[in-house]
Amino acid sequence: MIRGLGAFAIVMTALAMPAAAANTSGPCARSVDRVLSELSIPPQDIKSVSTVAQREGTERGRFTGYRAWVGLASCDGSLVIDLSSSCRVTQTYTRGQCSIPGIPGY
Repeated sequence: MIRGLGAFAIVMTALAMPAAAANTSGPCARSVDRVLSELSIPPQDIKSVSTVAQREGTERGRFTGYRAWVGLASCDGSLVIDLSSSCRVTQTYTRGQCSIPGIPGY
């Protein structure tokens, strides 16, 4: 393996492996799927899932983790799931007109 590409190869391998009954793909897909399952969000309510890398300050800042934006058909807004660099869920909240019992909304 070429030095420095190890993490890239691991991520690409993880993306290529199918997950049983997964709704999402990309970085932290299993963690995102677990949150959706725990919140009893039915697959037909999920319009889109977009996971983006988070960095301190600017785009060249230190990588801090991921943020998954889940568009829901049942409301005008999103469920947001913040994750650490190791895909541990650090915070979950809603934006816009979405409301989920037990989840803060902003």
